Amino acid sequence: MTKIAASERATVGALPGQSCRAPIDLTQAVRNSLGSHDLARRVLDRFAYDLMADVRELAEAAMQVNIERLCFLSHAMRGAASVCGAEQLRSMIAQLEETSAGVTRCELVSRVGGIHDEALRCVQYIERFLSGTGPSIQETKDESADCR
Repeated sequence: MTKIAASERATVGALPGQSCRAPIDLTQAVRNSLGSHDLARRVLDRFAYDLMADVRELAEAAMQVNIERLCFLSHAMRGAASVCGAEQLRSMIAQLEETSAGVTRCELVSRVGGIHDEALRCVQYIERFLSGTGPSIQETKDESADCR
């Protein structure tokens, strides 16, 4: 199972400006894993393992205003988020990818900050799911499952 740095830990609940909907649609993750729960668990574990490092790389690209690198990273991250059922994260990354040209450094860094917060929610949600202490696949249909 993936581990995240203590400095990146936060509560799993919704942050200001975020919906209370679970950050990962586990049913969608299974559907995108050929219906295999085992494959979905492995895909989610790998996604969570890589996600915060990917966000750190995205932040570096934003700080350097390296639009080519930013678009490359965001495109790959958007695909991974889509496969894993992380719709809010996918949407935020897509917006960054589609509008990064011509945006100020400050705006890029701000957008990546929002992506960081949502990515952290996703990682923590996946960690809870994989450890058996969090939601089950059936619970993800309930939009309030993450707001307990």
